[in-house]
Amino acid sequence: MNYIVKTKIHFLWIIYYVFNIAIKCVIYTFAFNFLQHLFQFTDIMKYIFVSFIGLFLIIRQGLYWRNFSLKFNTDILTLREGGIFVREKKIHFKDIEGYNEKANILEKLFKLSSLTLKLEKSSNESNITLPYIRKKYINEIKSYITSETEYNLNEDYNYYYKLSFLQLLKGSMTSLNILVFFTFFYSIYENLNTIFNFDSMIQRVKRVYLESITNIIIGTIMLLFLILLFGILKNFIQFGSFKLIDDQNFIYTYWGVISRYDNAVDKREISAIKIHSTFWQKFFSINKISVISLNSKSKNIENNIVFPFIEKSKIKKILKELFGLNLYDKSYYRLTKHSTFTKLFRTSWSWLFILPTLLYFFKSYWLIFVILIALVLFSQITQAFLNKYYYTNDLLIYKQSGISFNEYIINFDNIEDLIVTQNLLQRIFGVCSVLIVIKDSPPKKIKLHDIYDKHAYDIAKIFRYHND
Repeated sequence: MNYIVKTKIHFLWIIYYVFNIAIKCVIYTFAFNFLQHLFQFTDIMKYIFVSFIGLFLIIRQGLYWRNFSLKFNTDILTLREGGIFVREKKIHFKDIEGYNEKANILEKLFKLSSLTLKLEKSSNESNITLPYIRKKYINEIKSYITSETEYNLNEDYNYYYKLSFLQLLKGSMTSLNILVFFTFFYSIYENLNTIFNFDSMIQRVKRVYLESITNIIIGTIMLLFLILLFGILKNFIQFGSFKLIDDQNFIYTYWGVISRYDNAVDKREISAIKIHSTFWQKFFSINKISVISLNSKSKNIENNIVFPFIEKSKIKKILKELFGLNLYDKSYYRLTKHSTFTKLFRTSWSWLFILPTLLYFFKSYWLIFVILIALVLFSQITQAFLNKYYYTNDLLIYKQSGISFNEYIINFDNIEDLIVTQNLLQRIFGVCSVLIVIKDSPPKKIKLHDIYDKHAYDIAKIFRYHND
């Protein structure tokens, strides 16, 4: 067989992994410092053990780099890989159902890239990664995968979307994560405080902040502004230059500033569509659309994201243009008001055991526990009034709305298993719970609580029809 290209992993990959292993060894050393107090072993033993782990990891990665080779032509890709045990795989491009390309800042500097190939579900492996390969070879592989349907910005395409700065700004405002903000800056403070003493400066800032009501208001506004800037910067680095291109078989997405992502999702392998919005995103009518794909395996955002931030008013139009789903003028079923009792009963019994235990050991945190319980109860009650569902002979849609919002759009052909359950209280009120197992790797479970029993049995009947 004649191959057009023969290549190996770039040597930079080894340097990158040695650096990572060195960081891991430092972490292991700190972990052994804690274990040293429990098991009473010497510093020499600790350093020998950490050195052995580091050396083992370096040798293993070195052997993998040495043994790795990649050959391909227009039809087939041959991969040789392994550390101690080497194996060879032959993969036909027609058996590859999508890809995910990622290039960190180091790879971008040296014109390299890493490519994850998504294989058809009948294959023994669902994903294969080609790390630190020259960008020109990665582009060739991608062109062979999508040779029948490849589009670029100068050609015709079915759908083209680009993330605007306003959407990025709205997304940043609705993802204000104070905990992440303070964790980030606290980690910087902890590292720099060993060199520079910031304690006296922090005390001065604290005194000025608490000096008057005016200072507290101005300081709080400045803090919120900094958190907003932090969110904008974080989202810009992650989703900057986001664009989506759609053709007959694939959805292509490109995004990222420091780490660059290039993803292709095979439409035929999409088992469900998920629409999500957090508590704050609901106020700004902003949603995130992602897909559950048969061969995604990893649940990382780069494999599943379709729209990071999109206005609620545009979702139905997008679903029609991108997935061929017409969800206009649909009449959804709502839960019976009696489901409030079944939902509260489902979780209340656990508080009888958990709450007294927590209050006994953490008495000073009682207010936090009360707030958490109030949030859970609020979510349960609102779900009874806001949750709704819709189904036909082909499609099932479930909208779960409480503090946050989740919507699942599932084709019955992509349901692997379906289980209907009914406890005593549900039987009294004429409702059931339906557990849906979506085809995924691993399978994704979605539970529809407290829907009308007639509808539950109808859904089960449709599922059996599609699986006969």
